[in-house]
Amino acid sequence: MATLRMSIYESPEAELEALSGERAPRWARRFYGAFGYPPDEAPLERVVHALGMELRERLSALGLFVNKVRGMGWAVRVEGGELVVSSGLAPERSEALLERAGVLVVARTFGRSDDDGRLLWDVALEEEPRVAS
Repeated sequence: MATLRMSIYESPEAELEALSGERAPRWARRFYGAFGYPPDEAPLERVVHALGMELRERLSALGLFVNKVRGMGWAVRVEGGELVVSSGLAPERSEALLERAGVLVVARTFGRSDDDGRLLWDVALEEEPRVAS
């Protein structure tokens, strides 16, 4: 059975830091620039505003994802700041079904992945049937 862990959110400090300074995503730097601020000088209220916009988009995408996978009969639960999604299938089959449902990009965006961008599935082996002796 394949299980994928997907980040819902990080700590508030980490979320705000990711949108601050020169390491901020391009869209956030443009947003700050629209108010006349270079990225490393954006005031807290602009960074919080940007975080609100980012969270709205992220949660909307994750909501669509959860709706699709629950519709396919997959189990979804929340653990801390993560969604834990279990398909009951092999990882390859799970990814094929996510692609067919149009949400593989969401899984790749928010799911745990390796340095090459491949999703990291936890795979639980099914127990061998026990034979009575």
